[in-house]
Amino acid sequence: MDFIFEKNMRIISDILAYCHNRGARHCQVDIEWKESLSVCEIRAALDRCSEEQLSELRALLDTPRQHEIEQSFWGLSGDVDIDPELALIGMMIDRADVTFAGGWLTIRVEREEE
Repeated sequence: MDFIFEKNMRIISDILAYCHNRGARHCQVDIEWKESLSVCEIRAALDRCSEEQLSELRALLDTPRQHEIEQSFWGLSGDVDIDPELALIGMMIDRADVTFAGGWLTIRVEREEE
């Protein structure tokens, strides 16, 4: 079974948890399903986000996708620190874009579906 929707929801949930732990006061989620691509964009209102934090977040999400990890993803993700969870998210996605402007952290991730 493919579980495309469930995988996308888990990715979004883990990114929302990251935003919450960073002190987000408000979050917005936008999901778009194209023919063979899922695009998820999460916007979080934050008081501040340093360039160092942005670089670290980008590096974690820029982990090369590892299709073989997807079967184990459910057991690996969970009650661990945020950084390992985001590294797992990086292994589940194909592309990520992270920006911070006007008090909004925007995280856009794309997943190509086989």
